[in-house]
Amino acid sequence: MELPAQPGLTLTAHSAVCTPDYDALQLLAAWAATADASPTSTSVPTDQQKR
Repeated sequence: MELPAQPGLTLTAHSAVCTPDYDALQLLAAWAATADASPTSTSVPTDQQKR
């Protein structure tokens, strides 16, 4: 797929189903979701957890 906003660039998507590659992609997605997660505002500060 060509990207109209960036002439010369293209977007390529890959997919894998029922293969070891699928499992690897799922693992990468889980890592990305964990790395992008931000703490919630309801979390207890570390110094208050000890009380």
